[in-house]
Amino acid sequence: MMAILYFILGLGLLIFIHELGHFLVAKANGIRVERFSLGFGPRIIKFTVGETEYCISLLPLGGYVKMTGQEDFGEEELPALDDPKAFNSKGLLARISVVLAGPAMNLILPFILMPMVFWVGREEPLYLDQEAKISGLLENMPAAEAGLQAGDKILSINGEQVKTWEEALKKGIVPIGDRLEVQLMNQAGEEETLTLQAQAFKDQQDRGYFGWEPIFFWDQEPIVAEVSQDSPAQKAGLQKGDKLLAIGGEPLQYWRDLPDKLEKTEGKLTELKIKRGEESLTLQVSPRYDEELK
Repeated sequence: MMAILYFILGLGLLIFIHELGHFLVAKANGIRVERFSLGFGPRIIKFTVGETEYCISLLPLGGYVKMTGQEDFGEEELPALDDPKAFNSKGLLARISVVLAGPAMNLILPFILMPMVFWVGREEPLYLDQEAKISGLLENMPAAEAGLQAGDKILSINGEQVKTWEEALKKGIVPIGDRLEVQLMNQAGEEETLTLQAQAFKDQQDRGYFGWEPIFFWDQEPIVAEVSQDSPAQKAGLQKGDKLLAIGGEPLQYWRDLPDKLEKTEGKLTELKIKRGEESLTLQVSPRYDEELK
């Protein structure tokens, strides 16, 4: 049922945009638009603004813009060519622009929708917009071995200013073995510059790591420390101390793996495998984005 509704809404959007193109260009050329209709057949809803009647018709499989002097509405409706607002009284260029405006709008629509599809509903962690102050350091990693401490603030990387964690993390994406010159301010307010060499982290060999973290628990095993009241986790039966093994059939090794895998569920009922003590269990959970945890 929902699929049919989505189909009708999607089709309605395409029709509306197409006819809107005809309508706007017709009005821009001084052509009288008598009716703007979404759908065909008997009119269900209609109202008039100015010289145009706007309506939604019974059959949602098309639409039309009726202009004064438009030939495809029948010769009996054609006015005299001296009507300055008639479609057929306009020059060739104006008439062609009106005809092509509908398809042109449909061609433009994907370029408008694609960025919206990508960004709408996509939540970014709040720390990305915060200053690049180190919250934790991983043992035996370059940052810790170089003497960085929690609370140090990254000022620049390779001479390029860093204002947020998003900038710091992007500049820190380098191959294993690459060196970065990092300028930072320690908790005493003193500035210093260190050179760090990226190294592999556990089983991840696709890029180098330095071991500084905006959220310290990110690279720890996904063991539940607390379950919020009335949360999807509580409703699914998750308990403190449970270790997350997989979600949606995809294994979890660290907390950092969780956001991407949750996003793939699209909020739908998903299988969550956990380990509770020595027992392995499978729960059903419907993930939900919580604005307070942003």
